[in-house]
Amino acid sequence: MTSTFARVLYGVFLLLLVQCSELSAQETKSWMLQFQHADEIKSSDPQYLSELLSAASDSDVTMTEQEDYFLKYLIAYQQAFNGQWEAAIAKFRTLADDKRFPEINLRVQATLINAFILTHQYQEAFELAEPLMSSLELQQYHDSHDRVYRILALLYSKVGHYETAAALAQKSYQAQISPQSTCISGQLLTEALYHLNELGNSLDMAKGVIGKCQALGEQVFANLTISTLSNYYLDETLFDEAAQWLLESYDSAVSTDYHYLIHRYHYLLGKLFFSKEQPEKARRYLKASVVLAETDQFAGYEPLMHVYRLFADLSSMQRDFEQSIRYLQFYQAQLEAFYETMARRQLAEYLARTDMQLKKQTIALLNKDNELLYLQQEVLQKETQNARLLLGVFLLLLIILAICAYHGLMGRHRFKFMAENDELTGISNRYHFNKQAEKSLKQCQKQGLTAGVILFDLDHFKQINDQFGHATGDWVLQQVVQSCRNFMRIDDVFGRLGGEEFAILLPNCHADKALMLAEICRDSIEEIQTRQSGHEFLLTASFGVTSSDSSGYELKQLLSDADKAMYQAKQGGRNQVQFFSGA
Repeated sequence: MTSTFARVLYGVFLLLLVQCSELSAQETKSWMLQFQHADEIKSSDPQYLSELLSAASDSDVTMTEQEDYFLKYLIAYQQAFNGQWEAAIAKFRTLADDKRFPEINLRVQATLINAFILTHQYQEAFELAEPLMSSLELQQYHDSHDRVYRILALLYSKVGHYETAAALAQKSYQAQISPQSTCISGQLLTEALYHLNELGNSLDMAKGVIGKCQALGEQVFANLTISTLSNYYLDETLFDEAAQWLLESYDSAVSTDYHYLIHRYHYLLGKLFFSKEQPEKARRYLKASVVLAETDQFAGYEPLMHVYRLFADLSSMQRDFEQSIRYLQFYQAQLEAFYETMARRQLAEYLARTDMQLKKQTIALLNKDNELLYLQQEVLQKETQNARLLLGVFLLLLIILAICAYHGLMGRHRFKFMAENDELTGISNRYHFNKQAEKSLKQCQKQGLTAGVILFDLDHFKQINDQFGHATGDWVLQQVVQSCRNFMRIDDVFGRLGGEEFAILLPNCHADKALMLAEICRDSIEEIQTRQSGHEFLLTASFGVTSSDSSGYELKQLLSDADKAMYQAKQGGRNQVQFFSGA
């Protein structure tokens, strides 16, 4: 009886032990699945992630090393999400160095690169991205690579390498790993295609991305894609389509509280209403955009410089030229800040890539040196001193070759600059101006854009030379170029045709805008303080203006017509602007 009872108790004990083991295994498995699920939806549902991390921290169940690694990664992500960048990046670095779990490690590295992007540490981002990208190119595409490709696409788009960004985003988008992945990669792909002027062939794709993101509740990515699509419609003068997308999604964009996105919407709405000739509405949205940008200190942010440009055009439309010039100065400052930001990012990429190549070359060189030293030790054990001498000569030769190559490259750049630019003023000479202007005119004609030409000649310049000397004449030419250059766009072509005669080609510029720029330049020249030259005299110029609407797209004809208009300005008393009437 006792023996039978003991066997029953032992059986019950074994059954409970098995059940507890199964329950523990099930709970362990559920942690891993929950971590993976939280990682997929952390951007759209941060509350779920926060609750899961609290539950995991309070749990008494012993986690596996892999689960503990995943948990530390999610904790670091939450710190980054809450703005604790220094602590989060430190944790990500530690986890990135731990290669025990390759698939999770790829997520860690991708998130660390994203953290570097958001904290503007682009050199660190590229130092991690370059070897990671090289490694992935040697592997067959895997689900774990998807997140890395998305982050790399974002990184390369930040430095203006849109072809690389589009290729990376395309890989992720075509893989269709998950709805979230398709949404995010689709947004990145849409942005890259827009900058490559290829979005027109992928409009259905972009609209599909918007629908996917909205269905998932990913309003940030949905509205970013909408803003890119709307920008395309505005560029194509499809104002009704742009208005429909922007106005219907405006409240959704504002509700995200994502200032970059809200600023972008305000800029695009300002651009829309400016294009539809509704200046008051345009001004209201543009002003909201500027206020938001100044609050967040968006220095070097590309849409902000376009906002100032639109403000300048609005002021010109209302004939407030003083206000227009002030906004053009703001635009110029933002343009310089933007190019400075892009230059810093591209320099970071170049330094990271160069460093990686240098490390590879150093390793290869060291390997070859080791082989050479091994052979020398075997064959010529007593001639180590000669071997060191040979190595020194070899390194010296490399340095000499590098110096020669450097001087040769610098010489070619210097001669090219001297051949294409006016030595005194630094702008294009006649040959280079004609070459660049003809190239720009062909592009305008191909795209159906209007081009303007300004030709101007300094009044009584020979008298200035004769009375005050050639040094003063040279000073005048330099001051005139410097003064006029301040009001030109980056794609305008400015050249000295000879003596005191200058020409400006304005691509994508209508006649009224060309006339306005000529008038601004004329006024700017007249305001030059000549006493700085050591002499005081009146400095003015006569301007002739024409456009492709009046003179066609042949440079020779445009210059000839502008010259006729300039002659009319001279005959009319000088110091004035005349437009070629076609007579």
